[in-house]
Amino acid sequence: MLKLKVFFSFAFVLISFHIFAQDVYISDGNIDTLQAAIDDANTPDSQVTIHLRAGQSFEGTPWFSNFRGNLKIKGNGAVFGYLSKIRSDPLGRISTDGTVTITGATFVNIQTGPVGCSFIQNQGRLSLERVTFSSIGIETTGNILNCNNEEILLNDGWLDLVNVTVTGTRFWAVEGSIIRATENASTSISHLTVVDTTFELKGDSQIAILRSESEGSISVGNSIILADENSGANLHACVGPITDKGGNFSSSGDCGFSGGLINRNDLDQLIGKGHDAWVLPLLAGSIAVDSGNPDECQKLDGRGFERGALCDSGSYESGAANHGGELTRGGVSGFYFTPESDGNYIQVQRAYNGNVVVIWNTFDADGAQAWINAVGSYKDGVVTAKAYRILGGVLQPGGGASGGTETDWGAFRVTAHNCNEITVEYESTDPGFGDGTFEAKRLAYVHDLGCSDR
Repeated sequence: MLKLKVFFSFAFVLISFHIFAQDVYISDGNIDTLQAAIDDANTPDSQVTIHLRAGQSFEGTPWFSNFRGNLKIKGNGAVFGYLSKIRSDPLGRISTDGTVTITGATFVNIQTGPVGCSFIQNQGRLSLERVTFSSIGIETTGNILNCNNEEILLNDGWLDLVNVTVTGTRFWAVEGSIIRATENASTSISHLTVVDTTFELKGDSQIAILRSESEGSISVGNSIILADENSGANLHACVGPITDKGGNFSSSGDCGFSGGLINRNDLDQLIGKGHDAWVLPLLAGSIAVDSGNPDECQKLDGRGFERGALCDSGSYESGAANHGGELTRGGVSGFYFTPESDGNYIQVQRAYNGNVVVIWNTFDADGAQAWINAVGSYKDGVVTAKAYRILGGVLQPGGGASGGTETDWGAFRVTAHNCNEITVEYESTDPGFGDGTFEAKRLAYVHDLGCSDR
């Protein structure tokens, strides 16, 4: 059993920018630091993984300038562009010899210039998993060169989308697409949700959510493609050949999906707190609930929550928030108290390698303050941890305490019922404590780690 003093001896310090064994850790939320790491990885022989600290918000977005390396970005719930509404260039271009994988990230409220007239142009291999694009637009008015075609994702190579959400896209072009596949492209889509697309009518504008060239194809499974009804006949769900892999729903029949029709009333508004990516929940009774093709069901949904064997269509799994008791990535972590008993606090902190730290600040039977420390594991919404107590320490003048002895105390069982309530059960070998149970309510969250019961 890993004891608390051993656990804390492994100091995990994230520095702003450091490369070791092909891994880069970004902890300061600085877009320039991230951009420098991407630029350094832009060589044909690179094999780099960038790890972002959970829940970081970046003012701006990274730029892939003719990217030729092999790069993975693990966003851990990162948000890009949240504080920066205007950007003069798109996310960029992946070259034919480039490979980029992005997981767990949201790009929100970004208006780009018309460089290439695409937000992302992929000529190599691009994989997006648990990624959301919200309120993205390509500005082509005024003195800026106008585009006849605009795309959020233009695929000229290999494109894989898993648990991707696209909402609030705005076009200004004669022709536009959320996802456009050229004739020689390979495009695979699983659990995609697209809603709330609008456009500035320019002549005979024709906008498509999915567009495939006549000699190409886009394969789609367990997805929701919604061309909003109030946008009129110029907005299409699908144009060109689409391969239906089952579990798909759209707002019209032009996709040829076997799953049937769906409308905006089946989905709620965008939610963002505490997720790998922001998501659009399915409302109760939606036709897309439990309607995914089981052969195409992904293990996780867009938030990083585990799906059931009978999965929902789209990027959101309605029954997944408490499936496995995850309460989001690290969401059970935080500070809890008993409102009727001052001085009775529980801290729960999920850590690396499956460990969970529990610290109970309370009083013993004689009224003296007592701290109980525990380290254990988390499974299915329950923390089980072996506990210890340090006794006999004496404060040294001008310094810390010394002389304490760690003794076995017993065990904890902490059950998370939702984001705000836990049950604490304990069994102690100390007769002054014995066995007991109490309810506690959340006092505070850990910074950058939210929680959702949805």
